[in-house]
Amino acid sequence: MLRCNMKNEREQGRPEGSPPNLESVSPKEQAKPKRESELIKYIEQQEERFSLLKPLPPERADIDSVGQPYRSMTWLEDEIGFRMNEYKHDKVLVEKLASWKETITKVSKAYAIVAYPFCKLQKAKEYIEAGLGSDTQRHKRTKVELNDEEFELLGKLTAIHGLPFDPGKRVYEYSEVSGYSPDWKPKESSWLFERYVTCRLDDE
Repeated sequence: MLRCNMKNEREQGRPEGSPPNLESVSPKEQAKPKRESELIKYIEQQEERFSLLKPLPPERADIDSVGQPYRSMTWLEDEIGFRMNEYKHDKVLVEKLASWKETITKVSKAYAIVAYPFCKLQKAKEYIEAGLGSDTQRHKRTKVELNDEEFELLGKLTAIHGLPFDPGKRVYEYSEVSGYSPDWKPKESSWLFERYVTCRLDDE
């Protein structure tokens, strides 16, 4: 799991204050089966932390309002990973959190593919290219196929952030992103080096 100081990410628009966490939802509540999507409900409850389900202010020149939700979802992935380690002796809860993490991973990648050509800042595009390339290298994944819950969440996100949404599309290929490379590697001078090289050493 990531355990280093993500200074660069905070400077790029991470909400101020303590890191996002799942503490507001107790372990018992997380593991309790519900008809309503627990993950979507959680994201709605934590909107101030992740800023996923409302448009970002266009006047913030340092934040790409279209690309930022992808970055926020990567933070959510990291946080869920922390909780999986914290509650590793609770098999039921860990399975629940693993399901959440997989959903966020797939939705974030699909969102990134849709958002990429609409990103205004080059850094936002670089972040997407890095995320897709790194995922291919680490998990041998070159596409994501969405289930019903993931499809619903992607539809919410694209509608909120003014992006096109294809209701007949469930499979998103990484190669749809023009800057994607399965051989992507960050330069040591790159602002992405810390996240994808230094920080990932503890995530193998």
